[in-house]
Amino acid sequence: MQNFNCQVSMPEVEGLESGKMTVGRHLIADCKGENTEGFDFSKAAVKPEAKYFLKIFSVQPESSGSFKMDFTLYLAGEKNLSEFPLTDGTNEIVLNAPPVKVESVLKPTEDGKPQEPFGP
Repeated sequence: MQNFNCQVSMPEVEGLESGKMTVGRHLIADCKGENTEGFDFSKAAVKPEAKYFLKIFSVQPESSGSFKMDFTLYLAGEKNLSEFPLTDGTNEIVLNAPPVKVESVLKPTEDGKPQEPFGP
């Protein structure tokens, strides 16, 4: 298992509030570590139990010790990327980054309680 330190950024999108991470909004992780040799980025995915929480759109190696990942989170709350290691079926990469606070896009109900999320 390899550990990579990641800086997470949010691309600007017209019509969305700047700097506000909501469920489904794209994030870019710029990750650096010792070595990515042996990891097959064409098969990069999260473990099956995490596929409803994090979706990977693309993972591009940049050098032998860095890669960029375009992804989104589907769970509201404060999330640590280390909870969702990347795997190619054989190797794993743990993503170390500051927690990401994800806000729900659902409006509160009339009584002020959060709306129940829709199922998968």
